[in-house]
Amino acid sequence: MQRIINGGGRINREYGLGRKRTDPYIEWPVDEAHLLIFNRRPETAWDARIWQRVEAFGARQIGVWGA
Repeated sequence: MQRIINGGGRINREYGLGRKRTDPYIEWPVDEAHLLIFNRRPETAWDARIWQRVEAFGARQIGVWGA
């Protein structure tokens, strides 16, 4: 995260108190966007958790990654 800050990025955190989690939101002045979705359900196998796809939002392409 220090490299993000040193490279001109910004890290914001959202706290989900009811879900006991912290969601980092990283802002970086680049032309691409990525979204990471973490599946913390223990009953889900790792093979089902790890995936990648590309979605469109208007004219932008967003890389979506599951972990």
